[in-house]
Amino acid sequence: MPTANKAATIEQTKAKYDRSVGVIFTEYRGLKVKELQNLRRSLKEKGGEIQVVKNTLFRKAAGDDVANLPDELGSGPTAVAFLYENETDCAKALFAYQSRENGGREETWQTAPGQTSISFLTIDCKK
Repeated sequence: MPTANKAATIEQTKAKYDRSVGVIFTEYRGLKVKELQNLRRSLKEKGGEIQVVKNTLFRKAAGDDVANLPDELGSGPTAVAFLYENETDCAKALFAYQSRENGGREETWQTAPGQTSISFLTIDCKK
């Protein structure tokens, strides 16, 4: 049984997941708080938001859709970008942020662990 805080996080994440039309998983290792705030602001302008959530809590929030997730998306520090509208613009904002803030150095901020293809990253778990 999850603690009250974890249960609240699961419910909030489930609400965001249910509202979203797609999700993008990113590894946020190396980002400073200020950089993450800038990324959040940029995504919000495009119609999305990013949340750092424990992988196990996200899997619980996704419910039955968890079967559609690749196994690689369950380890390491993962942030979930919830796309509510303008999916393409949100994805572009993530990659533009990577290039602008980190000089394109993938070792500083990576998309999902080991993944480089945008087509793989725009996972629609709701099929």
